[in-house]
Amino acid sequence: MFRSYHYLPGEGIEARCYTNSDSVELFLNNRSLGRKAYDDSLGYISFIFPFEPGELKAVGYEKEGGQQNNVTDALSTSGAPCGLRLECFSPCEESLSFNKEFIKAILQNDGLLLKQIEITVTDEKGYPCLTDSTLLSVSIEGGTLLGLENGDLADTTEYASPARRAYYGRLLAYASAAPEEKTVLTVSGSGLKERSITL
Repeated sequence: MFRSYHYLPGEGIEARCYTNSDSVELFLNNRSLGRKAYDDSLGYISFIFPFEPGELKAVGYEKEGGQQNNVTDALSTSGAPCGLRLECFSPCEESLSFNKEFIKAILQNDGLLLKQIEITVTDEKGYPCLTDSTLLSVSIEGGTLLGLENGDLADTTEYASPARRAYYGRLLAYASAAPEEKTVLTVSGSGLKERSITL
């Protein structure tokens, strides 16, 4: 499912469930919208219904060895943007298990550690606001801001600029930090609570 659930009240929408489950039941605010079997000709399971804010949850059903196994995924309508979530990317243990020296080499530049920080605009409950395009300002202490990227091909903001608009509620920041120094990256935006992360 696309990770946004935000439309006009009563607007007819289609939810497509891409799954390897045998069937999927869709729930809107804990009310079942029906259960449908996987359609090989489409490659997904489709539900059409009028939009209603709240929680949309898909439950996939699959039988293995006579046992019923269920998997779930859910989306929630986001509120007004008011916060920020900052996450510093780290390679997964599986990648490091056989590529440790290579990854270590590309994450270092002249003795500095290269960092990628994922910035997400959120509502008061922490849900991502995927329609937000707030201008975000990024500052750093104890390190160097290398650039900001939002993935919007129409955005011609200079890469090294310390401010850039979120695109679908997200922004990436790239920075370098000295291993022996404390490096703090801070993000702010109009109407949003300022957040900092120690790299």
